[in-house]
Amino acid sequence: MRACAPPPAPPLPAPARTPLGSISRRCLPLVGLVLLAAPAAAAADAAGGGGVSFLTSFLRSRRRADGGQRLLAPVRISRRRLRDAADALLDAVASPAATASRDGLPPPKAYKRVLATVRAASLECFTPDALDGALALPGSLSPPGRNCALGAAARDVAAALPPRDAPLARAMLDTADSAVRAFNLLDDVLDRAVEGDRRAAATAPEAMERALDVVASLETLIAAGVADEFEPQLMVQGQ
Repeated sequence: MRACAPPPAPPLPAPARTPLGSISRRCLPLVGLVLLAAPAAAAADAAGGGGVSFLTSFLRSRRRADGGQRLLAPVRISRRRLRDAADALLDAVASPAATASRDGLPPPKAYKRVLATVRAASLECFTPDALDGALALPGSLSPPGRNCALGAAARDVAAALPPRDAPLARAMLDTADSAVRAFNLLDDVLDRAVEGDRRAAATAPEAMERALDVVASLETLIAAGVADEFEPQLMVQGQ
């Protein structure tokens, strides 16, 4: 009897190719922009000795498409929401319940709305589990700041500034770090006020004013950095 030969092994499948049709329709315009921008960016790299990468050139062109408004949007949204929180705090302090109390402060529940608005204004800069040591790091964005939109906007603008604007970039990053601290301090004060801590409640207006000042300063610095690359009128827009 002849021994049964094993069946031949099946052929290896051909490497899978990603069809163009599998790319999301929303990504196609971006892919097209990259393909169209590649020759011009390569020529610019060659002319400039390769000092600016294609990716850097492409990202800068995208930023110029909206005049830098996206870079300014987070801090302007934060400032407007924080102003709403400050108005809510003023309303609470001036309420009949506050004037009728022995210490002239509103009841703890009045701080809940203020706290919720502050957390919305922080744009994820509020970090309830942040370590005090991390928040005390001087000179650079602390780890909590790296998760918030304000810190991201400051880093993006600072990274695009030329070397001659290094002091502006440093001030921008330091102020973004201060904004993180101010939001966390204000959040802590309001949270304790909600729990009935009257000493904390008494310091809420001061902490609110500090946060407003820091965010306003950050907006001014980011606008100055954006105006250095884009249009001067951005300094006065959104006021």
